[in-house]
Amino acid sequence: MTESPPSKPTTGQYAESGEPPSGWLSFFRREGLIEKSQLGWTDEELLGSLLAYEELQLQSDRGEKPSKKAVYDQLAGDFDRTAKAFEFRMQNISSVLNDMCIPWIQGLPPAKHVGSGVKSRLLRLIRENALFESFLAKSTGDFGLDDMKVAELMARGQGEPPAGNDNPGSSQELRNLYQRDLRVKAWVLVEANGQCECCAKNAPFRKADGSSYLEVHHVQQLAQGGSDTTSNTIAICPNCHRELHFGTNSAAIVERLYKQIARLTVE
Repeated sequence: MTESPPSKPTTGQYAESGEPPSGWLSFFRREGLIEKSQLGWTDEELLGSLLAYEELQLQSDRGEKPSKKAVYDQLAGDFDRTAKAFEFRMQNISSVLNDMCIPWIQGLPPAKHVGSGVKSRLLRLIRENALFESFLAKSTGDFGLDDMKVAELMARGQGEPPAGNDNPGSSQELRNLYQRDLRVKAWVLVEANGQCECCAKNAPFRKADGSSYLEVHHVQQLAQGGSDTTSNTIAICPNCHRELHFGTNSAAIVERLYKQIARLTVE
């Protein structure tokens, strides 16, 4: 006799992960309706992988020599996937950490191609499950929570240009810190597609995950009343960025940019 499926999930259960709850996955499997390898990964499986990765790092930090294979086998038993699948997922995590300037576990080099959906969800789970501080403590670069949110937004895809802020607020410290719309930064980086929007050359280098390194610049600077919108923001190489801030020809370059990039508007 066929077992009744679990109660119908609510829309909210699907909103963030885009995956059905684990109860439905188990039901599909038991009834032979679908193979586990054909299903996307649940948040529970991804979080389990992240927690296991963190534990492997902690063991390595203590000078221990943890058995990665034993961890893969344990995860495979817990979630009914192959050990190889979890080894590959660990390399996805290495790629995400590498983007955050965090050393990855030796023997688990960053995967060169990580699906945008998986990357976005891993970043979200790190941020939502108190893993961010643990991982960030190992960071060798200037990577913060805002950078993680930008990476997460970029991984979701570009979409329509965000509205941004015509008059971004600021907080007074030793200098004015403007409240930037991270969606604007992510959108402009995706729009540039690895090419400097000022000199039209390819990004000077690629990061370990294969993505291009470019910096975001406000044509009319925020301190001068510029907006934090896609119509005032460009993605450029470090050389052009420094020249726009400190070069003697910066005014001429700005004039050229307005003619060169259709989305820019003079402010």
